[in-house]
Amino acid sequence: MQNGCFTGISSNRRIPWRVFRARWYPEQSHDGRNAQEYCRSDLKETVRLISNARRVHIFCVENSAATAVDLMTKLLYLGIDCQYYTDYYLQRISASSLHQDDTVIAISYSGQSKDVVDTVKIAKKAGAKVVVITNFGQTLLEKWGDVVLKSSQKQLLYGDAIFSRTTQMALIDMLYMGIILSDYEKYTHQLDKSSKVVRDKAYS
Repeated sequence: MQNGCFTGISSNRRIPWRVFRARWYPEQSHDGRNAQEYCRSDLKETVRLISNARRVHIFCVENSAATAVDLMTKLLYLGIDCQYYTDYYLQRISASSLHQDDTVIAISYSGQSKDVVDTVKIAKKAGAKVVVITNFGQTLLEKWGDVVLKSSQKQLLYGDAIFSRTTQMALIDMLYMGIILSDYEKYTHQLDKSSKVVRDKAYS
């Protein structure tokens, strides 16, 4: 059994399995797959959907906004056309303009956020692929996802706002690394190009 979650990527670079510890994934899912199987299939498929997308749109509400901005920033630096609107109306309007070459990232800790679920329905009807990032299984949101990434199956403390962001950010960093390693030369070149654009905004 191979240790890497992403195989067949450029220059034989692989992300070790230890980076994707089971703390971010349930040991056993409701359909019988274990954490490593989720890592290999779902994360790799998400990287493919993002990398090949014409546009990437992020939909979320409330505390997940911090995760959305972080993801959008990372993707823009990689040269991937990514949009995120904080206004719910704009999210719905943008969802209606998507088509089969576009990818949606829907982020909801509970997986039950009405605004997110309703917006994803519009995007799905328009033909977009949907990646769901949530914490719990068997939610309304995941029913509309082509790929579902679950950060955990447990609620540790009441509210869990801080913990939701922590696990979501970990997943975003995993995806970021996966995208870079999927075409290392292309994305490191783009990172250098993006960095040069804002270099004069920092004191030397």
